[in-house]
Amino acid sequence: MMRLYRTPALADAATEQLRTTAEGTVARTIPSLETEWCYYIDTLKPLNEPELQVLGWLLAETFEPENYASESFLRGAKTVLEVGPRLNFETAWSSTAVSICHRCGLGSIRRIERSTRFSLPVSLTRAQQTAFLNLVHDRMTEMHYPRPIDS
Repeated sequence: MMRLYRTPALADAATEQLRTTAEGTVARTIPSLETEWCYYIDTLKPLNEPELQVLGWLLAETFEPENYASESFLRGAKTVLEVGPRLNFETAWSSTAVSICHRCGLGSIRRIERSTRFSLPVSLTRAQQTAFLNLVHDRMTEMHYPRPIDS
C-alpha cells in the first residue's frame, strides 16, 4: 500500500472555524490546526518512475506542487488524528479516481482512497480525541484510522 500526501486538506477559513469550534468543545486552548490529505493507493505491482510522475501529476495541485509529497507534512505534532472512508466498501471518489488513472495509462492501480489528517500541537486525552473526531466525520460512512492502513 503506497501513501502520498497533499496539504492543506481544508481551506484556511474552514481550518480556522474547526479550530475555534474544537477550542470551545474539545480543549480550552488549541493554538493551531493543520490538515493534509493522505492518498492510500493499492496497486497490482509497484509503479515505475514514469507511472509515479503521472500519478503525481493527477494528485498534486497544479499551482502548488510543493504541497505534494511522499511523506507527511504533519511533523512534530503532539496529536495527529486521521479520518477516512470505511474500508469495507469502495467510495465513489475512489471509483472515479481509479477510472481516471486507468485512462492515463495507470492500469495497475486497483483502488485509491483519500483520508483527512488533522495535526494539533497539544496532547489530547482519549475522550478529547473522540470529541474532536465527532466534529470532523460521519460515523456512518467514515472511520477513525488509529494508525496508517497497510492493506
